[in-house]
Amino acid sequence: MAKGATQSAAAPRSPFSEYIGTNYIPTDTEIGQIGAHLVPYEMELFQLEAQIQELSAQRDRLKSYIDSHKALISQPRRLPQDIVAEIFLDCLPTAHNAVMDASEAPLLLRRICSRWRSIALALPKLWASLHISVGFLTTDLRTNAVMEWLRRAAPLPLYISAQYDRSGFVAHSILPFIHHFSSRWAALHLYDTPATDVFFLAAVRDAPQLADIRIDFRSDQYIDHNHANNLFAARMFAAKLPQKITIALSEPRLFVPVAPFTWDHITDLTLLQSTVTGPTDVVLSNIHVCRLLEGCQKLKSLEIPVYLRHEIRETPLVHSLETLIIHNHGTTFALLEHFFQNFILPELTKLHLTNLKFWDESRSLPAHPLVRIRDRSPLVSDLHLDLIDRSGMISVVKGLEALPHIECLSLVLKRDDHDMVALDEADLFKALTPTETSNPCPSLLDLSVYLERCRQTVWKEFLLAHLDHSTSFRRLHLHLCCQDPYDSVDQIPLPDTSQFRDRGVL
Repeated sequence: MAKGATQSAAAPRSPFSEYIGTNYIPTDTEIGQIGAHLVPYEMELFQLEAQIQELSAQRDRLKSYIDSHKALISQPRRLPQDIVAEIFLDCLPTAHNAVMDASEAPLLLRRICSRWRSIALALPKLWASLHISVGFLTTDLRTNAVMEWLRRAAPLPLYISAQYDRSGFVAHSILPFIHHFSSRWAALHLYDTPATDVFFLAAVRDAPQLADIRIDFRSDQYIDHNHANNLFAARMFAAKLPQKITIALSEPRLFVPVAPFTWDHITDLTLLQSTVTGPTDVVLSNIHVCRLLEGCQKLKSLEIPVYLRHEIRETPLVHSLETLIIHNHGTTFALLEHFFQNFILPELTKLHLTNLKFWDESRSLPAHPLVRIRDRSPLVSDLHLDLIDRSGMISVVKGLEALPHIECLSLVLKRDDHDMVALDEADLFKALTPTETSNPCPSLLDLSVYLERCRQTVWKEFLLAHLDHSTSFRRLHLHLCCQDPYDSVDQIPLPDTSQFRDRGVL
C-alpha cells in the first residue's frame, strides 16, 4: 500500500489544503499533480468498498441462519391450529363483507406461509362472505376466482353483496354467476341494481336459507307493475325462515300487491324511495299500509315512505309490530291522528316520524295525535319526531304527557322557507322539565335535540332540574346546526359538564 494511502485514515494534510474551499483555479501543472496525489487514496477506497460488500454478505448469511432457527421456536408456530383459525376469523372486516383484495383478510392470510395458507384454505367460515364489484368481473379468470371463493365456504350459508356500476354501464350481472349457490344464500344485498336483473331475481327457484334481502334498484330505472309482481312473487321472497327485506325503488307502492296476500315469513320490511324527490303517488298511502299490515301479520319492524290521506278502512290489528318508521311525503302532523285510527299496534315500542308538518292553519285543532298514538300503541318508549316547521313544536312536546313510557326521545327541528317562527329553545326545554308537582316524561332516559342554537343556561337548568328531582334521566345529546358559514367549530368553547357527569348524567 502506498505511503500516502496508509495515512489516509488519519486524514493527512493535503499539499493543496490552502486552496480547498476557495475559488482558486489550478494551473494545468497543478491539475496533473492533484490527479497523481489522489491515485493511492482511490485505490484504498476501492479496496474498502470490496471489504464492505463481503462483510455485508457475511452478515446477511448469518442473519438468515439465525432467523430461520428462531422461526422454529417462535410462538406463532407453536399455536394450535384451532387458535390460528380463530385469529383468522377475527381478522375479517365487520362493517362489510370480505373483498377480493390481496392486502386484506382472507386473501392476505394465505400469503404469509405455507402452514397459514393451508389453514386459511381449509376454513370454510373464512370464505362465507363476499362483496363483489360487478365491474371486477371483466375476465374469465376473475369470474372463476369468485366461484372458487364461494366453493371454499361449502357447506356454510353465504353472505353476498354486489355493487353495480353507478354510471349506468352494465357489462355483467352478478346473478348468473352466483345462481348456482342460491341454496346456500343467507344474505343477498344488491346495490344500484339495473331493472334487467328483475328477471334473474324472479328466476331464482331455490333459496331456502335466504333470511336477509336488500335490493337497491337504480333511481333512473323504471320497473312496471307486472315486473314488480313477478319479482315479489319469486320463491326467494317466500323462504320458510323469517326474512328481513329491504327494497329501494323509484315507486315503492309497486311492492304492495293489489290482490290479498299472506307473507307471514317477513319479520322486518323496509321500503325506500330510490329518488330523493318525486310525485307523492309513487309512495305508499294509507291503503297500501293497511294491505301490508294485513298481509304481514308477523311483521316486527316496518320502515316505509308514505303520503297520508283521509282514507278510512277497517282497522287491522297487528300484534307483532314493534318498530314503525315513517318517512313522510307532504303530510301534516294532524293527519297522524287520522292515520292511527286505522291501526291497532299494541306491541309497538319504537316510532320514528320524519318530515312532518304541523296542523294546517285553516284546520281546527283536533285531538292531539299523540293521544291517538297512546290509545292505539300504549307501549311506545322510543319516539323520534322530525318536523320541517316549528310553529307547533311546543304543543307537540306538551303532548308527550300522553306517552308516559317514553325512554328515548329525539326531536329534529328544521326550518323551511315559509317558516318564519323563531323557536325559543327555553320554551322547548321548559316543556320537558320536571317540577315539584309534575314530570311530563317520567320515564325519560335519553334526549336528543337537533336545533340551530341553544344557550348553555337553558340546557344546564334542564339538567339540574332532573338531578334535583331525582328523575331517571341520564343522557342529553345536543346537535347544533350552525347557520353562519364563517363560524368555526374551533372557536366554540366546550362547556364544563363535570358537575353533571359527577352526578351520573352524561
